[in-house]
Amino acid sequence: MFQELRQESLEVILEDKWAQQNFILSDREPPCFLYGDNESFDEETDCISSQYFTLMMILRTLPISNCFRVTFVSEMGRDALVVDIPVSEDHGPKESKRSLRLCTTHLESLYTGKELRFRQLVQVSALLKGSSQGQRICGGLVGGDMNLVDPSEHNNHRAPAVGLKDVWEDETAPAPPVLKPFQKDITYGKARGNTWGSESRRRRANSRASLD
Repeated sequence: MFQELRQESLEVILEDKWAQQNFILSDREPPCFLYGDNESFDEETDCISSQYFTLMMILRTLPISNCFRVTFVSEMGRDALVVDIPVSEDHGPKESKRSLRLCTTHLESLYTGKELRFRQLVQVSALLKGSSQGQRICGGLVGGDMNLVDPSEHNNHRAPAVGLKDVWEDETAPAPPVLKPFQKDITYGKARGNTWGSESRRRRANSRASLD
């Protein structure tokens, strides 16, 4: 799952042999939006294209039953990218009727986007609990830049209108590794989860935080 991907970055991924051999990309060109602050006009396609966007790379060994985008009400051209992965019910030849829904998003930025962020998170929750043609969604996972810059937003995922679980905060965390004085922690904060980022804990005015 990628956020803030630009066209130049996408071109690098598309040209990479390892990526070509091992992954299917959700997009081969930047998605077009009909509105947005952070945008540029593409004369060839006659549409407005966000300067940066989201992307998913799915292993070629995994089947994909659905891939689509849902555009948010947004002042910055934000959306949700959704991919459905069929889940095998048994080892027989029957086609699976269940799918795991993956979603990545980049919610509205800045403190002023607080109200839109919550509405967008509600929409993401509805997508994860939604339906797919011919498939039953048996579970969902969202990862991305939630831009929850205000401490009052840190429980937004628990709001009745959202009803999501944080895989770090709402589950038992693994015990931090016991290190000897000469050893270095190479888990990069996995025991803490780093839900709100691995940045300095010093307080900053209008500090940014992301649920990654």
